[in-house]
Amino acid sequence: MPSYDNETQEILCPNCNKKIVLRNSDIYLKREVRCKWCNSVSKFDVPSTTNFRHAVENLAKAEKILDLAIQKVLEKAEIKPK
Repeated sequence: MPSYDNETQEILCPNCNKKIVLRNSDIYLKREVRCKWCNSVSKFDVPSTTNFRHAVENLAKAEKILDLAIQKVLEKAEIKPK
């Protein structure tokens, strides 16, 4: 699971105006959130959540490529004594 999945977002419940805290992964996996205060359900737009999921997947792939590039640089580093 990419680290970005566990970052949180806040929205206001459209029914009671209380703050709802949810993880990014909740947005694109569940596609809805239930207010713990008034129990109303807010649904997210499916095309938008799909686009968001794809963006997170692309970010995870980019992080892997970056990690590999850093490893290669470190493996080939020439250490020269002063």
